[in-house]
Amino acid sequence: MLSDELKMLRSRPRFRRYVRTRPEELLRVFDQKIASHQQLTGSVAAQHVFIRIPADKDHFWSPQLGLEIEEHPAGALVRGLYGPKPGIWTMFMFLYAAFGIGTLAMLFWGLSQWQIGSYPWALWFVPGGILTIGGIYLLTQFGQKLGYEQMEQIHTLFAEATAGYETLQNWDEES
Repeated sequence: MLSDELKMLRSRPRFRRYVRTRPEELLRVFDQKIASHQQLTGSVAAQHVFIRIPADKDHFWSPQLGLEIEEHPAGALVRGLYGPKPGIWTMFMFLYAAFGIGTLAMLFWGLSQWQIGSYPWALWFVPGGILTIGGIYLLTQFGQKLGYEQMEQIHTLFAEATAGYETLQNWDEES
């Protein structure tokens, strides 16, 4: 089961854990877990771990988990980022930027028309742009819900890999 911080409405949920072990040991454990897992695939390279859904079960909204494991006084600092495949993330960022800039341009154009006493027809595009941006956001949330079960599988592998070690959510938890 995913933690509450990952269930929040965010495009790409992030988390940070402190694990009481050396980073090299944790990377080795992740490599073993990924290699022995039947339903997930991934890779370990340098200080990075990527956990993905295999191609035969992959769909447009399938998530992946990128982990960065660093040396820390508590042992290892693990930074995790759930998100879609990079191409999908880039496409949605492009759509946000295009409609955002287009809506702002129509707003400025319409306000300029209004200022000079002309009919501000460009302002009619502003609500459509705002609704489109809202629709894109709702679409991403819907897609994230479609990939939720796969995100739980990935998070379960993460939890299994770190289960043998003491973990702190925040460094401040240490007394």
